[in-house]
Amino acid sequence: MEAIKYDGSDTAKAWLKHPANQIQLVSLQGAYDFDGDGVTSKDEFRKLFKATGSNANADLIFDQLDTDRSGFLTQAEIKALGQDRTGKGARRDGGR
Repeated sequence: MEAIKYDGSDTAKAWLKHPANQIQLVSLQGAYDFDGDGVTSKDEFRKLFKATGSNANADLIFDQLDTDRSGFLTQAEIKALGQDRTGKGARRDGGR
């Protein structure tokens, strides 16, 4: 039997899909914007992520959220977690 191969990106994707984690990131972003520039740097995100109590790799999650590859997370990038491709909030009932 072949062993299941896991990598850090699988853990990051699973963490990002959980609704409670999505809400937590949005609510903590402002509190961890230490320099007040309105965006979250990777260092600020590591501190924010540690506050969530997760064991997932903060750098991998940051990289997946940083869709424009600017090295910073905007409020729009973090808020997009709970949205589908059309920009609408995801339905909890699976669209039924």
